[in-house]
Amino acid sequence: MLMFDAIVIGGGPAGATAAITIARKGLKVALLEKGPVNRYKVCSGGMPLRTFKVLELGIPKDIVERPVYEVNIYVPTKGKISGNIGKIIGYTVYRPKFDQWLRDKASDFGALVEHECLVKDIKLQKDYVEVKCLKKGKSETYRGKVIIGAFGVNGFLLRKLGVKPSKYSVSVQMELKGNAEDIDSRIGNTLNFYVDSRFSGSSYCWIFPRKEEVSVGLTEKMGVKRLDERLKSFIEKHPLASKQLKGFKPRKINGKFILGHLNPDECVEKTYGHRFLLVGDAAGFADPITWEGIFYAVKSGKIAGELISEMHETGDYTTDKLSAYERMWKKEFGKYFKYEYFIRELLWFKDVDERWDFIAEYFNTHKKAGELLSRDLAIYMSVAPTIMKLSKIDKIKIGMGLKAYRMLFKWPRMIFSVLFGRKPPKIESNV
Repeated sequence: MLMFDAIVIGGGPAGATAAITIARKGLKVALLEKGPVNRYKVCSGGMPLRTFKVLELGIPKDIVERPVYEVNIYVPTKGKISGNIGKIIGYTVYRPKFDQWLRDKASDFGALVEHECLVKDIKLQKDYVEVKCLKKGKSETYRGKVIIGAFGVNGFLLRKLGVKPSKYSVSVQMELKGNAEDIDSRIGNTLNFYVDSRFSGSSYCWIFPRKEEVSVGLTEKMGVKRLDERLKSFIEKHPLASKQLKGFKPRKINGKFILGHLNPDECVEKTYGHRFLLVGDAAGFADPITWEGIFYAVKSGKIAGELISEMHETGDYTTDKLSAYERMWKKEFGKYFKYEYFIRELLWFKDVDERWDFIAEYFNTHKKAGELLSRDLAIYMSVAPTIMKLSKIDKIKIGMGLKAYRMLFKWPRMIFSVLFGRKPPKIESNV
């Protein structure tokens, strides 16, 4: 049986990036994807520019759908918050096409890419790992030195590795077909978020444009029912969105108009173990404010791939050696997550209309803070970096406006560190 230097489970951005990184070093890597070629993925498809910089594969003109110049957050009564730096801040992509492009790149660099390969069991032995799959109806076994788990939100496979699944939220999405002229005039090259509890509940809805289609969806806490009805109501009745989407027709995907997807709400307790690493959604890596995950998928996949390539010389894939991975991703973005988890509690899940109206009014009336927010919102698609950077006085005012003191017993240290002046972690932008 062929022994691979690494077996990557999952062919999304995290897994494909890890496979590309390892294959570029001339090592033997297998990339196991459960879906067929061009498998549909529920995702809005908004990609910050920094994602392409991490990939180092250029910006393929036949893969990107639209350049993005602006991010808008519409709030119930105070208008909107806009992020704009006067140049391209990202692109929209159609995830089936983008993901397949990455898998094809992995194959070009020498990785073995297997589609329709559903993992049924994982065995972590002392000197190797075994992955048993059902490949197009037939049983197959792959043996390697180490596993990179890039299988998304999958409690079954996490438990096979001895890892407890994290908490999740849920998104539902529709693809609406229009024409380029209507999309240009009504939506343009902008990513649009809508906060309105009548439709978005305790979170937000979104409209992201592509060439001749738009992705429309909403994200909500687990356990909330009738999200499909709420999404339809948003499309038909929201004061602004209903006008932007008028006449657009829903497209069926796999026989359905509305599809759902689980998003990680927090990182898993441990992202490494004996002969395995976890990346992307499998590790719980998603922006705590917007649940944007492609950047963190690509970033963590690259970190994992580089570490595995370095460890190839020694062949030591024990828990102690692989623990370096957790230190690496925490240094890159883990500290940022810690702050954002707290800020998320201030912005989402409760009294969202009141809180976001306050945020919009505050930043639209404070010029310097507003300029900083516009830049950060464009680069990071989040308000959290700006809140971290503000002066102590501004932080206190925002904290009082958002009633942060209500969370004193739950987040005492974070309240004082974020709102009262501790230096925030450095945030990578590459823009």
